[in-house]
Parts: sequence; structure tokens; C-alpha cells
Amino acid sequence: MGTDIHAFIEYRTPSNEFWRSHSEVFLERDYRIFAALAGVREEEGETAVFEPRGFPKDASPFPQLAYYVHIVPDDEFVANGLSRFVRESDVPRIIGDGGHYRHQSKNLISHPDARDASSLSFAEIQHALRTAGIGDETLDFGWQLALRSMQALEAELHAKARLTFWFEH
Repeated sequence: MGTDIHAFIEYRTPSNEFWRSHSEVFLERDYRIFAALAGVREEEGETAVFEPRGFPKDASPFPQLAYYVHIVPDDEFVANGLSRFVRESDVPRIIGDGGHYRHQSKNLISHPDARDASSLSFAEIQHALRTAGIGDETLDFGWQLALRSMQALEAELHAKARLTFWFEH
């Protein structure tokens, strides 16, 4: 069974105190990068530069919608497709597996399959890749595009950019 990454590019301009979503990015499965960014799927000889920091409390709305699910009572009817949800009886197992409630909420919980959530700035990602010996030329197109987008947000908007991400094992 493989591990996939779910990721969003977010940015915050100097005149704004809130993070905004730039885009969801669909990144190729690359265990060397996963190990460097969060120690996920780390093998002997690979370098974990950053440990997962957890899902950011100040994440913009789109990553929150993707990361959290609603908690509904076991006996409540929920029509298919209206929202992503888990039953109350599943919450102890989710918490036991490392899940958590949304900041200041008991109605939303992290997706049952989400693991090792974190966020890193463009500079931190560059540092992690260099430290792990991963050159830009070896990155798949999706990774290159995501990094270029983050770099452009910082250069053109004078914004802070970060990649908010988690893994699904």
C-alpha cells in the first residue's frame, strides 16, 4: 500500500493577517521528498529535515475543508454527498490513531486517513531538498510547478508562501 500527499499552496501578504489559498496541488508520490519534508516513509540513509508540525490552526478555508470531516450522531441520517462525515462512535478510534479535533471545535475532526500534517515555507522546502541531496532537476513536474508558484507568490506579491500538507497511508 502506498502513501500519497495532499497539499495546498497558501499565501499571506504583508497587508493581510490571514492565510489565503492559492491552489490545491497534485504532487507525485516521491518517498525521498516525503522523508525530507516530514520523515514519512523514511528509509535507511535518507534524511528527515523536518518533523511534522501538525495541521496549522490558521490554515485557509480550502485546506480545512479537505482535512476536517463533520462528526454526526450514529443514528442521524445523512444523505450521500452532502458532506464528508464520520460517526460519533468512530471518534475514539480516530483520536487513538493520531487524529484530532479542529482547533476550538468538537464538531469537526481530522480525516480518518490523514497523517503527519504539516506546513513548510518555500525556503524550508528548498532547505529540506538540498539537505537530502535532492536536486531541482530530479523533481517531477508537479513538484517543480508547486515550488515555482510559491516562489512567484513571494517575489511578485511580496507574500509569505507555505505548503500545507498531510499524508494518506
